[in-house]
Amino acid sequence: MTNHDVNSSTITSSGANLKPVTIIPPTPTLTLIYGPATQLWGARVYLGNIPVPIDRLSRTFENTEIADPDASRVHAQVQKSMNGFSITDLGSKNGTFVNGKRIKNSTVALSYGDIIQVGSTLLLFHKSQNPPPTDHAIPGLDGHGDAIRNVRSSLAKMAGHQTSILILGESGTGKEVVAKAIAEFGRPSKPFVAFNVSAVPATLAESMLFGHLKGAFTDAKEARAGVFMAANGGTLFLDEIGDLAPETQVKLLRVLEERAVVPVGATRPIPFDVRIVSATNRDLLAGVKSGRFRGDLYARLAGMVLPLPSLRERIEDLPLLAHCFANGRRFSAQAITRLMTHSWPFNIRELRSVVEQAAAESPGQDFVELSPAIIHRLDEHASILEPRTQSPDVTARQTLDTETVAKILAEHGGNMSQAAKAAGKDRGQFYRIIKRLGLDPDSFR
Repeated sequence: MTNHDVNSSTITSSGANLKPVTIIPPTPTLTLIYGPATQLWGARVYLGNIPVPIDRLSRTFENTEIADPDASRVHAQVQKSMNGFSITDLGSKNGTFVNGKRIKNSTVALSYGDIIQVGSTLLLFHKSQNPPPTDHAIPGLDGHGDAIRNVRSSLAKMAGHQTSILILGESGTGKEVVAKAIAEFGRPSKPFVAFNVSAVPATLAESMLFGHLKGAFTDAKEARAGVFMAANGGTLFLDEIGDLAPETQVKLLRVLEERAVVPVGATRPIPFDVRIVSATNRDLLAGVKSGRFRGDLYARLAGMVLPLPSLRERIEDLPLLAHCFANGRRFSAQAITRLMTHSWPFNIRELRSVVEQAAAESPGQDFVELSPAIIHRLDEHASILEPRTQSPDVTARQTLDTETVAKILAEHGGNMSQAAKAAGKDRGQFYRIIKRLGLDPDSFR
């Protein structure tokens, strides 16, 4: 039982030897996400009542100048306002931009998720933990944001145990990368074997998992060890475990309970020592409730659960990831802003593919740019996450016409985040609709 004072950040638990737990709410934050000062990528400023200058010379981030020649000596500042925070352009030469829209000698309200451009430097206005989560450097899991920091912190704690781990996340979020990191932390220099359950027909799954003897079935011309024995002493990664056929689920459960495999055609069990890491993009608990997935197998696999954030949930990491995927080549601020307004239904896998295409289409150029073909590709992908209307012959394009969108913007004072939510879109989708219709959100503020 807990008692929680809604005006306090402390939760107290009744009972002996229980200490109060302090809950620190997220803090309004400016994070430098891209720009010439690469050493400042990920640097944060927690916002309060004191105005924060953003210009070429102010030591706003980590007491260091941003060293951006495109930023003015006096450029812009972010300040507390009556209803939140706002940004003011202070007569900068090259302008201040919010979500790609220039503000000139004026003040505009900020919404969480807004992307601010000062010179060639990009900042994200959002909420973050203060202080940031405990972090660990893990190769392949790059990023500055709280979401990926929490993943790295949890991974480091879990990897030292030998309990099975279930990784949950959308397609393309890097589940195999995480599984390899768990293996390296928990059983370094030992075998790591990945087995994609969905890539093997149900009739072959048992043989691939547990092995078979010569002559065990028609095509068994020689004996073969399964993935359990191939990973013996190390880590076995079972990817897309939610696609495992019901009949194979029963056999896998027996193997996990007995810690021994019986190859197809054999009668004697063979013990193994394997750390099991599995992953799925499915809702396994829903599968358990529907009877599609065995509850006892779920309990065996989910000794510990590690959820992975989608790229939408860690958008502040996108500039760094894009920079890495482009082998260190730079992007224009406009290109990064456009990438950050995309909804990324296929997550990091999609980002890598898009960046590699953009880099290939920009040979010899100072900056990687986004071609019309890539913009079209992004728009097509974004439609995957757009909610469907009840009538299949009424598209989102037809429903959200100029009059409707203008009315929504007016009702929410030009606040993009609130208007997007009212329209049933994510912010990136709504931004593209506004751009297509030729509307200016600032005119509704």
